[in-house]
Amino acid sequence: MNKRPIIDDPKFTAARKATVGTPLMVRRLDGKEEYWFVPLLTGDKANGYAQVEKNLKVSQLVVFGATPEDRGSWIDSSFFERPRLDVINSIKARYPKMEMSEPFFSYDTSPAKWGWMVRLKDDRQITIFISPSGWHEHTGRDASFEG
Repeated sequence: MNKRPIIDDPKFTAARKATVGTPLMVRRLDGKEEYWFVPLLTGDKANGYAQVEKNLKVSQLVVFGATPEDRGSWIDSSFFERPRLDVINSIKARYPKMEMSEPFFSYDTSPAKWGWMVRLKDDRQITIFISPSGWHEHTGRDASFEG
């Protein structure tokens, strides 16, 4: 992060001071490895992330919020460890008879819409996308049910 324009851009002030969180391998819906998602942490919040390709080149650096002081836009770092238990319980309550897979980090339609995915299965299969703001059934287009 000591390269131009990042070193000179005031918007990246918080990112420059951040510590690197645990990288998450982002997988496509079919499970194929796509890229690394690396949260940038300040205390117990993520103030942005780096998208790192499998060849270890940083392809994108993103900061959350309109300004470096916009801490209300930062995301709890625990989100990048696992989906919140209340969200998992909400999904289980909506689909009580379906078996749930282990969560994996993925994206919904576009890599810019990252989050956790779980698959539910009984006589049918449903893919659930979990973002920092909630969850919905993955349909490839719009959310058919949101929680």
